[in-house]
Amino acid sequence: MAADGETAEQAAKRLFPRAYRQALEAAESRSERELLEGTTPGEPAPLSVDYSESGLTLVQWVLPDDLHAATGNMFAAMWPSAMMENDFHVPFLKDGRVVSEFGVSLDETGHWMVAEGTFGPAPSGLIYDLQRASEKLEKLLGPGTIVRPVMFVPSGLAFVVGDNQGREAAVFLSWVEYGPGVEGFHKQFPEVGQLFTPVQLEKLLTP
Repeated sequence: MAADGETAEQAAKRLFPRAYRQALEAAESRSERELLEGTTPGEPAPLSVDYSESGLTLVQWVLPDDLHAATGNMFAAMWPSAMMENDFHVPFLKDGRVVSEFGVSLDETGHWMVAEGTFGPAPSGLIYDLQRASEKLEKLLGPGTIVRPVMFVPSGLAFVVGDNQGREAAVFLSWVEYGPGVEGFHKQFPEVGQLFTPVQLEKLLTP
């Protein structure tokens, strides 16, 4: 919470008009501008404390011993990861769909501001990738699928893992070089959005 008591949710709504104007100005094509027009702010998404040094991530869970955990009960093996309280990403929403995002962070005086350099070409963004991954998992595993953004260690690969009554799968999000337990991944990285069954995860994570 800011020095004046403003929450990240309140700041996201207050700062959205400024971020909206900046995003439209940064749009590089007519189609991108049209995609951004008419958007509204969504709920702020917290960023990981431990796994954002080499690339911002939204992972809220950690899966230790990833090679051996991948074919077991991944949800049971996870533990919560610390999340930042002074940096959030806010989605631009259009008809419930994420098309882009902007950052809000506390400045030196303890007040929320629009974070510089967080605009990307639309459609894109951490929350955009998370939404697409979640939908892909629900399509595979069925309605009622629970999803969690997870950092696999020691590989440092970030996935969205879905579980539906014990049936699990994962969609690749990103990777980091640094963080507790990360030793690195020494094979070709998957494509963002690539879907993996537990057996495929085991093959991917095997050195």
